[in-house]
Amino acid sequence: MDETQTIRIERRKAYREIKSKLQDEWRDKIFSRDQYQCRVCGSKERLQLAHITTVRAFLLAAKAAGEKIEDPEKLEEVMRKAYREDNLVTLCEKCHKAYHGGAVYTEKLRNLLEKKRQMQEHPVIKEYLTLCKEIDKEFTKVHGDAYARSSAVEKLFREIKKKKRLEFRKSYRLATYRQARHEIPS
Repeated sequence: MDETQTIRIERRKAYREIKSKLQDEWRDKIFSRDQYQCRVCGSKERLQLAHITTVRAFLLAAKAAGEKIEDPEKLEEVMRKAYREDNLVTLCEKCHKAYHGGAVYTEKLRNLLEKKRQMQEHPVIKEYLTLCKEIDKEFTKVHGDAYARSSAVEKLFREIKKKKRLEFRKSYRLATYRQARHEIPS
């Protein structure tokens, strides 16, 4: 293993350790704030923390600004910017995966896909076509609401970002007004 690979492995390990620490630090705070339910569908099952602006976006911005995120302390500093109350929401696993375009597989769907793969090696046409229909039916059942969930998550994130922008503009106007009042001679 060369030096570059060793550095990458160490960087990934540091990232995972920091992520785990930050997840543990924020999970209960955010879940509690969101009443232990998904902000999109209201589910209380398999809850996860979700970032409105991804950790990756913060890391890329820091790198573009010339920051040395290879240093574990600097990496943690940048990652902490993504782990803030105004950048985290509670989502259930299904909404989170739907937002990121991930597939949700049931045990039945996994078994059907494995059977299809095996049959492709030695196809028996009628059985194969029946299996394809069954897989399509199961996919529709499992993923039918994925688009709606993903759209709902995007809508929630847009609303939160819009609220943040309005709060910033309001505080900026107030600061400008106060500054102008102090600059006018009495």
